[in-house]
Amino acid sequence: MAPGDGLEVFDTDKGRIAMLTCYDIEFPEIVRMAKAKGADVIFCPSCTDDRHGFYRVRYTSHARAVENQVYVVLTGTVGNLPTVDFMRANYGQAAIITPNDIPFPPRGILAEGEINNDMIVTADLDLDLLYEVRERGSVTTWRDRRTDLYTDWE
Repeated sequence: MAPGDGLEVFDTDKGRIAMLTCYDIEFPEIVRMAKAKGADVIFCPSCTDDRHGFYRVRYTSHARAVENQVYVVLTGTVGNLPTVDFMRANYGQAAIITPNDIPFPPRGILAEGEINNDMIVTADLDLDLLYEVRERGSVTTWRDRRTDLYTDWE
């Protein structure tokens, strides 16, 4: 693997998405760029080998959902592969994160699996609701950002 030179967003028949892996979600700028390019859903697969790494990815995913008013879909590796470097132990949980605003769930979690259990998590993502909250929510963090002070780095 090697660092890329840019950020791509993808049009799908379900909406506009971006893929950011694990450590990427910990940087506010890259998610801001994805949202500025029209992403409504950020997919974030991760591989964390301890609780500290897992919660770093999880908590920053919540922050990115609030800051940018996007859904963040997380998936992580669980279990172990004792003969593979960096896979000897894993700590993970799948989750679908929402902005923290009415009418989304109060904890900003639309769905989540069980810690360290191999399972599939699904939910319907209501993009119209997301657009409405961006315009008329109790907070409008995307609309209220100060682009006169900082750009979206498009």
